[in-house]
Amino acid sequence: MAPPFVPQLLGTMLPFPDPSHAILTAAISSRREATMSGEPETVATRLWRDRVQAREQERNEALARARIAEEKVALLNAENERLAGEVARLRALLAPDESRARAETEEQMEALRLALVPMLNRSGA
Repeated sequence: MAPPFVPQLLGTMLPFPDPSHAILTAAISSRREATMSGEPETVATRLWRDRVQAREQERNEALARARIAEEKVALLNAENERLAGEVARLRALLAPDESRARAETEEQMEALRLALVPMLNRSGA
């Protein structure tokens, strides 16, 4: 069962994006009110506060794990880009420039043709 202050604050919790944040705020303000007025905390209030603190701790741990995962993703992306550059560099070394190879082949074919044409003319004459 929720402490008596929770139903009062439900209407004021709507602007909060995270319901646990509103519950935590309500629990803290209730605790302040109880300690300021000298009233002892009820068991239900303490249990509710403990539950809120546990959820906040879980949320903080999840945020920390998410932050670590984001850092790992950034490192892996940087490594991937570095390796992609290295692969491109190695491919360029292994495969000579295609246009240069084609030009060289055409030059060799022309030299061969020029050498064969006089031989063909001599054998045909």
